Amino acid sequence: MSTLNDLVTVVRSRLNIQNGIRTITDENIRYELNRSLKELYELVINSGETWNVKRLDFSITNQAVGVNDGYQLPSDFYRLLRVDRWYAKAQAYAYTLERINLRDETIYTNSYYQAYSNYSYSVNTFKYLLEQEHDGYYYLRVYPPANRQGEYRIIYYPQLSDYAPTDNVLIGAASQDWTDYAITDTCIKIANSLETDVTVFVRQKEEIKLRITTAATAQDQQFAQPPPIRTSWWTRGNNGGRGGGIGW
Repeated sequence: MSTLNDLVTVVRSRLNIQNGIRTITDENIRYELNRSLKELYELVINSGETWNVKRLDFSITNQAVGVNDGYQLPSDFYRLLRVDRWYAKAQAYAYTLERINLRDETIYTNSYYQAYSNYSYSVNTFKYLLEQEHDGYYYLRVYPPANRQGEYRIIYYPQLSDYAPTDNVLIGAASQDWTDYAITDTCIKIANSLETDVTVFVRQKEEIKLRITTAATAQDQQFAQPPPIRTSWWTRGNNGGRGGGIGW
């Protein structure tokens, strides 16, 4: 596994520049590499990869109807992948909550608030909003609040912090050298500052980007649920699709 300083050496080699020549210092390159690594991180997440996700279990207690201050998410929270509500945590059974559409927010929070607050328990009843406040923290708000007390789990992407010079760098699938994307992007940035032609690097960057997104697409297709035929796929077959004689 390569450190950030190792990547600096690769950038210098590709640009054919020696240390300190033409005012391009290691500090300059490390700064640009960290920017490019964040861009790679975005690409990996947007490509549907579930690399580097975190899981957090927490409880929400009941409050008075009409009050929903929300659950403050961790300071390293970056992007939400999923919200689950434990139905029976001891049996590890949970169901996934849907996010409230913007067009439906007023139904849950304003004129019809009381009606939704008085709903009885239903798997399809609970939904959530995710909002960032002025304090910089994200808050998860579950509706209806009258029955929201319970055990929850979120799966989320943490923020990517800058790598220190001696930190090992790994983003994306191990052994796939996706950090080459950040190296190439850094070469573009440094070459631009040197007023050097970047055509080759731009083409290389697009090729690496295509490789990453193609790999993610193939993975998504591999694990995609089969399309329903007359009935939902999980209800087909013997014993509700849980194995046995006639199969799917």
